[in-house]
Amino acid sequence: PEMSRRKGEEGLVMLKVDVDRVGRPTQVELSKSSGYERLDRAALNAVSRWTFEPAKIGPLAVESTIKVPVRLRLEADLAFNRRQL
Repeated sequence: PEMSRRKGEEGLVMLKVDVDRVGRPTQVELSKSSGYERLDRAALNAVSRWTFEPAKIGPLAVESTIKVPVRLRLEADLAFNRRQL
């Protein structure tokens, strides 16, 4: 999130994700906060739109629950760095 970028917020969010048999997340919950509500919300929103490889038992796809780490970090602006050279 832009406000998090301005404030220098970074962190690791751990999410618990229920995945259906076709790989869609059916429920995404916060397992461990980054310490910043904006980052937690951004991670929840992003992961809820992801598609996963469904778990399988033999050839059959099955529902599953997984833990998903999402690291949100600031990276240097490459355009800014090039101007400095």
